[in-house]
Amino acid sequence: MRIALATLRYRRDPDEALRCVQDALEKAARRGAKLLCTPENYLPGLRGVEFDVTPPDTAFLARAERTLRETAATTGVGAIVGIERMVPAGLIASALVVGPDGRLLGYQDKVQ
Repeated sequence: MRIALATLRYRRDPDEALRCVQDALEKAARRGAKLLCTPENYLPGLRGVEFDVTPPDTAFLARAERTLRETAATTGVGAIVGIERMVPAGLIASALVVGPDGRLLGYQDKVQ
């Protein structure tokens, strides 16, 4: 299995970052990869470091998940995307796991 590691540059605009992940999925498909992995919290950006990350936006995160699932289904490439999630306890760093058919396979939440 070919796995594509997308070392993507931080984007201040979350929509631009989402387009970068879509582009990476399309490029991975053209190169025969079956899975794409992005950096931790790529969407919308890693908090607590030097990045100027936009405030949490649950509507964007829901739209990003739908878009990534659709793009995975279109390209046939699964994805593990570093993303934030809002849970009852608050905002957490997570990895969104999507199958190559676009199915949501789950999340791996950062707990440490």
